[in-house]
Amino acid sequence: MGVFEENLLKAAKLSEQPYKLHIVWGVLEKPYPWVLDNMRKYPKNPKKRASVTGCYCAHVNALTLAATLEGPCIICEDDAQCTNLFVPKADGGPVLMGGLFCHPKNWARDRAFKLHQVPLILNTFVPGVNRLNYDLWRWHCAVAICYPMRSDVVSMLKYLTQTTGKKFTHVDLVMCRSGLVKRLIWPSAFTHDDKGKSQNGLPSCYNSRGKVIRNYQVVPQKTTKRKKLGPFSPLSPEHSSTPSNCSRRRKRK
Repeated sequence: MGVFEENLLKAAKLSEQPYKLHIVWGVLEKPYPWVLDNMRKYPKNPKKRASVTGCYCAHVNALTLAATLEGPCIICEDDAQCTNLFVPKADGGPVLMGGLFCHPKNWARDRAFKLHQVPLILNTFVPGVNRLNYDLWRWHCAVAICYPMRSDVVSMLKYLTQTTGKKFTHVDLVMCRSGLVKRLIWPSAFTHDDKGKSQNGLPSCYNSRGKVIRNYQVVPQKTTKRKKLGPFSPLSPEHSSTPSNCSRRRKRK
């Protein structure tokens, strides 16, 4: 977890309470033994199971660091992009600032729920801070969560590290189960584009290139159509100084 985006750096400098940025690694060597012991034996795919375990450990690491800091903090994905950063009021607990809405109970109904119900839910929100209703929806693929007070961080960390009487699953769903995140920002303060693949090379949670997570749903990424050039245009690939098959890729660690 952590952030290192140029636009977030700019937003942090312009915000009323500038943020110090910290990069927090998920799993450097081995996951915490207590996470492995209490993690449900799923998914069956070892790589997917490793992703679930690593994500859980990353959140624990980020919250552990945040618990040593004073003032509000935002924990977000390393490739999250900030679009609307501001500090919500301290009273009311943590605030969801980006992610995906999903069915409150049944994954089998989730696809239809995202298609038909989520747009109706989003139409009920007003700009600014809104209340979450876990009876009607829950969230996953959390892009960013703001913790206005240190006590909010401590409460979430305590819940995630409590192992008595429960099994771990995706960290987002465990956090939903806690009920500690009661508010969200509308429109979402962060968007997310993982280029169609997760960091371990598997298909991403929304499994589609050219789409991003924005305003708690998956939407097409805004693109501009390139003008077709004639065969004798000085800007056509035949006359360009840059090879036409040249591309840039961001290296993921």
